[in-house]
Amino acid sequence: MELPLLDSDEIPLPPEEVRFASVRASPYPDRTRVRLDLKITPFLERPNIDILIVDSAGEEAASARVIENLDPVLKLTLHLRPTGSPGPYTARLALQYPDREPVDRAEVTFHFDSAEDSGK
Repeated sequence: MELPLLDSDEIPLPPEEVRFASVRASPYPDRTRVRLDLKITPFLERPNIDILIVDSAGEEAASARVIENLDPVLKLTLHLRPTGSPGPYTARLALQYPDREPVDRAEVTFHFDSAEDSGK
């Protein structure tokens, strides 16, 4: 078993205890992309991360799946499909392992007219 390099005070957790520690959305000024900064608690087994971004009407604007994530800190840029909605947008994330229900979920809302965001 491989263990990622961690600070000495961080103990890798079994799958059922892994959680999102923080999720932040930073929309780009071009209004077509958003950067997601994710932090996950240390883990023994590599988790998958499902991401769905929807507009204010509930229409899908972007989606992504990270398979067997290696690092507890991620920075991802997602390109948004034009939806015709000015926002707000909501990123919904699920942390899971194969053949199991998600062990944690997080949600963050963002607007293109403001750098402010809210999230876990």
